[in-house]
Amino acid sequence: ARSEPIDLWVYPSAEDFRGAQQQNSREAVAGASYPGYLLVMAVIPQGDTREIERVVPHEISHQVLFQATRNPFTLPPLWFDEGLATHYQTGGTDGYPGMVLAALREDRLFALDSLDTTFPYLPAQATLAYAASWSAVEYIRERYGDDGIERLITAFATGDPYDTAIQNAFGVTLDGLDDQWRDWIGRRAATSPETNGTATWYAMAA
Repeated sequence: ARSEPIDLWVYPSAEDFRGAQQQNSREAVAGASYPGYLLVMAVIPQGDTREIERVVPHEISHQVLFQATRNPFTLPPLWFDEGLATHYQTGGTDGYPGMVLAALREDRLFALDSLDTTFPYLPAQATLAYAASWSAVEYIRERYGDDGIERLITAFATGDPYDTAIQNAFGVTLDGLDDQWRDWIGRRAATSPETNGTATWYAMAA
């Protein structure tokens, strides 16, 4: 189905953006998507093309996924929504492989089902949640390909429980997918020198 038109509101500064947000919103957020209103809001300082490439694709991804999976019962899990959006953005993820590996080795990597509906509020934990979500989607793309991503989107569009949708798409439970993903992180680290446990913090695109 064809996507509906989306409005994009751009703010020149974080201060201007925060003035348009709800109280107690995260100060670090550089963009927001409101699928029910077909609206994207983003902080894009004048002339900052890097932020355009980082924030706008991220927020548009939320809109497209919402339209592709719209049903009366449930939204896609947040880890998949944010992981897919972060995959499509340009920049802002360089430190994620190391961050995720360090969390795995220190036994503090979030289980995917703990990120189904909400992310932590504290910035460091929220950033790790984004990194984990990005990593999980990267694993799905490598293991199951773009066809696998499409199958999962189709499965989430049914409104079935998340575990059922994942089994229908991949023939594995959510816990099984989580185990596969963790094994993949370790194997990837053994062959990738960039996964060195370091991380760079970025303002988040929600």
